[in-house]
Amino acid sequence: MSTYKQKSIETLFKKHGVNDPDQKDKILRELTEVVYDYNMLVVKAEKEGDKYVQKQIAEDIQETENRISEIFDDVLKK
Repeated sequence: MSTYKQKSIETLFKKHGVNDPDQKDKILRELTEVVYDYNMLVVKAEKEGDKYVQKQIAEDIQETENRISEIFDDVLKK
């Protein structure tokens, strides 16, 4: 069973302290597809029975989490 949970975009905005609508708009353009991919990986991990495959999915999830953080960092620096 996966220890990862699906995330909403609004939850990520709160986590990163983004309240400004203009910043949200800029981030949303880049973030939507990445969050979708993240959530699909979480679903895939939950359904997967093979421990080795789960480990590979967990690595993909971690990479996707890193990409989400990069998006916030890039947009918030501008």
